[in-house]
Amino acid sequence: MSNRDTSISKSQAKSINKIKSESTDNERQPCLDRVYDSIPSLRNLFKIIRKVGEGTFSKVYLAELLEVPNNFFALKHLVPTSSPKRVENELRCLHELRGQNNIIDVKACIRHEDNIALVMPYIPHEKFQDYVYKMSATDTRNYMRNLFIALKHVHSHSIIHRDIKPSNFLLSSDTGKYFLLDFGLAQNAPQMPTDVVHNENKCPQKATDCTSLHGADQICNLCIAKREQKAPREGTPGFRPPEVLLRYPHQTTAIDIWSAGVVLLSILSAHYPFFKAEDDMTALAQIMSITGSKEMAATAKSLGKRISNNPEIPPLDLKTVCTKLRRNRSNVLTSSSTSNVNSDEFSTYNPTTTNEIMFPDSAYDLAKRCIDLDPASRITAAEALKHPFLSTDSHSE
Repeated sequence: MSNRDTSISKSQAKSINKIKSESTDNERQPCLDRVYDSIPSLRNLFKIIRKVGEGTFSKVYLAELLEVPNNFFALKHLVPTSSPKRVENELRCLHELRGQNNIIDVKACIRHEDNIALVMPYIPHEKFQDYVYKMSATDTRNYMRNLFIALKHVHSHSIIHRDIKPSNFLLSSDTGKYFLLDFGLAQNAPQMPTDVVHNENKCPQKATDCTSLHGADQICNLCIAKREQKAPREGTPGFRPPEVLLRYPHQTTAIDIWSAGVVLLSILSAHYPFFKAEDDMTALAQIMSITGSKEMAATAKSLGKRISNNPEIPPLDLKTVCTKLRRNRSNVLTSSSTSNVNSDEFSTYNPTTTNEIMFPDSAYDLAKRCIDLDPASRITAAEALKHPFLSTDSHSE
């Protein structure tokens, strides 16, 4: 671990002091003792100050290096029940990416029996929901450009992050730099052409789907006997693309691009989270309310799946949707209803309000390219960095 820079900035000191003041010694000590008991060597290395984050597979603590006071780190304590393969995969990904191009660095890994702690830089930062509503076009361009720089680097190593969301992409209030973190769900991207047609759902008797061959309510015995198709479903609800929701097994790095597009929609609409659903079918319905039901059905068919909706839902214009939601943040896309977004309301909506944050048309075009329903034609991270919205100098607008 490097200890060359022992100084602490004013913003970092403010962030750490705030964390220290948010809980009493009695409140935090039992939790911290459990961490020390799980990995005894930590007592000789760090003073753990407080838990600052928690996920399904880990808890994150702010810690001060005992040997060098005022040198702070984030300790990511992995849940002991985590699969060894998952732990090994996260470490491998972080080692390959080497803390470059907006990827968080790992300073050390400490293990005791089945307990593992990753030592990473502590990044003082604001919560996304505290600044998303006031981000300008320039702020948005910088944020998305840096996110795609990180994704280009990740994807160049044939790695799918699988959990792109604002809480995993931090803007340091200390340095103004960006950091992509949490590779706990990351996996290797499959080495296969994107234009391969997969027919797992085709009826064995003919090259068509079973219901069209045998009738809407009839499925042949051969199809009934087929094994259930398995596909990765990891990711955060609201950020998972159609191919994941439809359980398409041949998933690619395009998963991360969709999630980045949802982040961009949250900024453009000042509406976070943009999608919020309790189950996969509701999530698909919410996506269809934006992209259209015919378009979703066509994508499902290309993936060897079948989906239908009655009545038909027309696609909506993203700029109109985002502008409306930005002006009326109470119109939330909740899991209970998708009626907040409907074609009649948005097709007749005309912007009239002044004194508001405006975005160029290129921003909405980039969002549209990112949430392309077809993963094969979805824009890549490298292509996104060349998109007019990200490649344009902000002073030229």
